[in-house]
Amino acid sequence: MSKHLLLMFFTVCCNVAANLFLKSGASVASPTPWGVVNLKTFCGLSLFGLGALFYIAALRIGSLSVSQAIVSLQYVGVLLGAYFLFNEHLSWFQLLGCLFVCLGMIMVTHG
Repeated sequence: MSKHLLLMFFTVCCNVAANLFLKSGASVASPTPWGVVNLKTFCGLSLFGLGALFYIAALRIGSLSVSQAIVSLQYVGVLLGAYFLFNEHLSWFQLLGCLFVCLGMIMVTHG
């Protein structure tokens, strides 16, 4: 695996985990005005920052167009994470959309 793809893999994983942590943290009830700021949301924001660092490193060695296409895989990861962790419903159209995202990413990276 190339260094660029490895950095992109870490970028996507961090962004997917960040979104899932933010969803989980947003579900925590709190009586304080800063109730949305808790350990889970802090982890989510931190993972977005870490993902950004991986993305910047990937952009130093890879093209923006290919990198952006690979990052689109985070939509698939978040959709699957929401299904498995939060029992969110997946429609056939959403699954079809995931297929198109994956096919588009393959076409851009191999084009």
